[in-house]
Amino acid sequence: MADQPAIVIDNGSFSCKAGFAGETAPRSIYRSIVGFPRPKTSHLLRDKGKKEIYLGDEVLAELQFLIEYGVSRELKYRQIEKIWDEVITNQLHIRPDSPRPILVTENFKSRRADRRETAEYMFETLNSPALCLYLSPVLSFHASGRTTGTVIQTGHNSTDVVPIHDGLPILNKWRQAYGSGSDLTDYLRRKLRDRGYELYTGLGFEHARHIKEKHCYVPSDWWSDLGEFHESPHSYERTYTLPDGQIITIGRERFDTGKALFDPFMLDMVIAPLESNVRHAITNDDKDLENALSRNIVLAGGSALLPGLAESLKKEVDESTGNHTGIPVEVFTPPNPHLLTWVGGSMMAEHSSFKKRWITKEDYEESGLSIVKQKSL
Repeated sequence: MADQPAIVIDNGSFSCKAGFAGETAPRSIYRSIVGFPRPKTSHLLRDKGKKEIYLGDEVLAELQFLIEYGVSRELKYRQIEKIWDEVITNQLHIRPDSPRPILVTENFKSRRADRRETAEYMFETLNSPALCLYLSPVLSFHASGRTTGTVIQTGHNSTDVVPIHDGLPILNKWRQAYGSGSDLTDYLRRKLRDRGYELYTGLGFEHARHIKEKHCYVPSDWWSDLGEFHESPHSYERTYTLPDGQIITIGRERFDTGKALFDPFMLDMVIAPLESNVRHAITNDDKDLENALSRNIVLAGGSALLPGLAESLKKEVDESTGNHTGIPVEVFTPPNPHLLTWVGGSMMAEHSSFKKRWITKEDYEESGLSIVKQKSL
């Protein structure tokens, strides 16, 4: 292991957060987006002095041009490697002759092929002396300062509900729920389109996301808010100005968007609501453990920034059981929940007990992918 602090990369679906172990915040937050032209028109881009591939925020800067040729948000593995290379080389300024250990987050559904590609890239391309792959929700929970409880990680593309006991996930209780950040943004776009606002270009998604983050919230009593809205709609209205000067007025969409987290039918999904997944995760034959899982529910991820989510989740989980168990439900939103996974990785990479999780380059060269599976969490 190198003496220099390890690199910590939270490989999120919305942004790639990177920095060094032991620090309190990432040094780089880089959008996980790649834009590229369609093959038949790539020669036109070269003729115009344009690049053949765009990364991160530069995609948004050139989106008006790129959208004609196609933009990808669902990244393929080789595109993810380009993001990593940009972040490590140009954002963190790591020289090729000074490689460091690297911790990379992964999700519960990471495939064997994903791990193989990650190990090959980190060891063979970057020449890293050591690698660790660790589950994102578990790191988020570690960052909250707890060892037993439940984490709800609401990311851009998925929401995971994970009970954790003594620092380890209870895998047979892990649930991937509906209602991600992009689902809510798409819902808001659809509702605004119904009122005559067209936000269905690539930049339209970005504008809808900004509106959601600035004006939407999760109502504690949706029916009450709806009644008050009908009595005084102007008191709920907020405006958002597009770059071309067009003004969008948002009304009941402010609380409808947040409500959609608990109502899958609003998102055109036939699936168990979020509170049912939470109740499944915390229910346990061991009542002491169930008590700990219920009293320590932690919200993480970008959607955890929506005002009112913690209060509404507590209410919905209580009501889903009729509060018959007598076990109180307590929900916490730590500061900067969208950075919680990275902070957890920064903490764990420095901890002495974490050394056994590192896969050295010598381990990898001797045992191959089997050691990656054995040591990863």
